[in-house]
This record gives sequence, C-alpha cells and structure tokens, in this order.
Amino acid sequence: MAENMNQRAFQGLRRRAVLLTLSAGLLLVPAAAFPEKSVTSLLDVRPDGRSGAFLLICDGAFQFSRRVDSEPPRVVLELPNVRNAIKEAKLPVDSEVVSGISISAATGGVQGTQVVFDLKRPCPSTVRGEGATLVVRFDTAAAAVPGAAGAAAGAGSAPLPPKTDAPSRPDAGVAGTASPARLGVMLPTERSDYVIGGEDLLEINVFEQPDLNRTVRVSGDGTISVPLLGVIPVSGLTVKETEARLRDLLSAKYLTDPQVTVFVKEAKSKKVSVVGAVEKPGTVEMLGQRSLLEAISEAGGLTQQAGKDLYVLRSDRSGATTRIDVDLDDLMIKGNPELNIPILPGDVINIPIDRILHVYVDGAVRKPGEVEYKNSRPLNLLQAIAAAGGLSERASQKGIVLIRNRPDGAQEMYKVDLKAVRKGKQANMVLVNGDSIYVPETFF
Repeated sequence: MAENMNQRAFQGLRRRAVLLTLSAGLLLVPAAAFPEKSVTSLLDVRPDGRSGAFLLICDGAFQFSRRVDSEPPRVVLELPNVRNAIKEAKLPVDSEVVSGISISAATGGVQGTQVVFDLKRPCPSTVRGEGATLVVRFDTAAAAVPGAAGAAAGAGSAPLPPKTDAPSRPDAGVAGTASPARLGVMLPTERSDYVIGGEDLLEINVFEQPDLNRTVRVSGDGTISVPLLGVIPVSGLTVKETEARLRDLLSAKYLTDPQVTVFVKEAKSKKVSVVGAVEKPGTVEMLGQRSLLEAISEAGGLTQQAGKDLYVLRSDRSGATTRIDVDLDDLMIKGNPELNIPILPGDVINIPIDRILHVYVDGAVRKPGEVEYKNSRPLNLLQAIAAAGGLSERASQKGIVLIRNRPDGAQEMYKVDLKAVRKGKQANMVLVNGDSIYVPETFF
C-alpha cells in the first residue's frame, strides 16, 4: 500500500510540473510528434478587418507551432500535415507591421505547410486557435515602445528575443491544436446537444402529465409558450438545457421531480441551401452532422447538367464569405475523402448548371448527326468523330473539313488530315459550339 501511495504522489507531482510548464508558456511540441494522418487543408490567409489580426482558415482540426526569428524579424507558423490549398506563394499585405506573407512546404522533412509573416520591425505577437481558424495578432502599440514587447506579449505568446546575430532560439515559440468550429466543423451527433433557434418545431412531453404535452414552434424572438409556465425563452439553449429549464420551472411550483423530454421535430433554424444542378434544389435541415455528400443526397443528387466543380459558400461572424472549391470528379468518381467536407448551418452549396453545347458530324461516319458536350468539358476533333461512331469503311482521312461560323455570319473552313492529327503532326483542334465536321468518302 505504501508503494502505491508513493506512486500516486509521484504522478501528482509530475502532473503539477507539467501544468507549471504550460503556464509558463514553454511547452513545445516537436513537429515530428504531430499525427501523421490528416485531411485538413489550408484554405485562406487573410486580414481580419475588425481587429487588425490575420486569420489562417482551414477546413478541419489541425495542430500548429510558432517560431519567432529576430534576424530578419518574422513569425514562422508550421502546420504539420496540413495540405496547402492556396495557389499563391506570396500574398499582398497592407499592414503597419507585416511587410509580406509567404506560404510554402513545411521544413525539416515533415509534410505540411509553413506560413511566414515578414515584419517591418520587431513586434510581439499572439497566436490563438478559434475553431479551425488560427488568429495571429501583432501588438503594434507595444512594438512602438522600447522594452514593452515582453509586457504586451500576453498569455500563450512568447516575446520577441533580443536582436542578435545568433540563430533563433528553439524555445521562442508556442504550440497547440485548433479544433473544428468554423470551417470543417463536425456538428454534434447527439440531439441533446442541438442548439435551438427560431422557427424550430419542438415536441415537449412530461411523464404521466398528458395535459402538459405540447408540440410548439419557437417564435421569431426565440420563445415558446407552455401551459402553466407561460412564455419561456429557449433560443440559444441546447435540447438538454431546455429540458432542465422546463423541469426546474415545473418543480418550483407544480410538480415533484417532473420528467421532461424535448424532441426537435423540425430544425428550421439550422438550414443549408443546395442550389443548381440537383434534383430537388432548396434547403436541407441540419438536425445533426451532415457531410457534403449527405447534403447533396438529401437534395436528390446531381443532375446530368452538373458541371465539373461545385462551390461551398460560407460566411463568418464578420460577414465575410469564404468559397470552398470542390472538384466533382475527384469527389464523386475518385471518392477523395478530403473533399467530403462537413457542412455548417448557413452554408450555400452551389452546383453550377453546365451549358450544353453542340457540334455536328456529317458524312462518312457510323452515326452522323448532333454531338452534345458540356461547356466545362471541351470537345476536340478526335473526340467528336469518336462520339459519332467513328469513321466508316469508305471514309477519307485526308479530306475532312471543319466549318466554323463566325459572329459576323461569315464561315471559316479548315482542312484536316486525320492521320497527321493522330501522329501529332497537326493540331487536334478544340471545337466550339456550332462547329460542323464533314468527313468525305474516298474514291478508291
């Protein structure tokens, strides 16, 4: 028993030592220690117009570490196992402190993304995870006052090291985890955690009190009307919290230990709009967790008019809208799980309706007539002939003519040698809407 008591005491001391280290802001997580498997992508790096901070927006949970360099002054953020979905390597910046932002692959042989804030002068900074967004804030006021950097760094941040020619200290940083909350959030799967809002339809049941059972809709001001209790505000409460509030109110005056259950029959306050090339465009209720594919499925699935890409439009609390581009072939045909992102209430899923174009193939082909194709998937000469069944036995490969109508009504004619096209000696022309292809017959 004494041995067990000593072991528990040692574990308690070790936990306290870890907590002290954390409170001192000295905990560093090596990049190699981060999980190897992740499907998170960096979607955007942009200034937050409300606070002067910078936002790194991802589509799921991620881990990060920060390093502060003094020569040249800069803040380096490492996002292990986060895929870079930003095309630009350098981003334009109009800031009092930041002179530039560059995005590249992570260093040290670790897969991931590195974001570097080049500074005009040394400046204390804080890094804080807000859901799947990393908020980077620079204290410009402290930067302007000599010696104020250390005092203004704040909790969870590290002051800039003194200016020196030595390389940056490995402990001049912080590390942490950003969990999904804005982009890439996984909504609660339990209905007890559902947050009630206006227009939701609730079913309220009180055990062995049938006169108190009601189906009520939450009004626009976030209240419901319940017998004996009158008008009760419930907007912003979870289902479990609403049950507790009703139970407390009933037990205070009328019942002893009432058993109250609340069920959300219609989640009108949490909606996702699906528009464009789906069978049933409209709104999808978000009573629980929904992925992109589930939302599309609830809208009846894609139609034949769907284009090559879809867009998820997502607004944050400041009113700014982020567009997430998804390649439909990669999602639907290749089954890329990274693209089946979680959907948030208020999202708009836009599947653009693709324009159907036509060309005409006539002459010595097996199925002469009209060939349809989508605007997002250009059609070339060889593809058009193949769509018309291919050449017949009597077709002449050298005398093919492509006729194109110009906007002014005139016609352009191009002679094509199909053998030369197949050998790469002549261009395999990309067709435009209304083109006509004539394949003559050979005389031999």
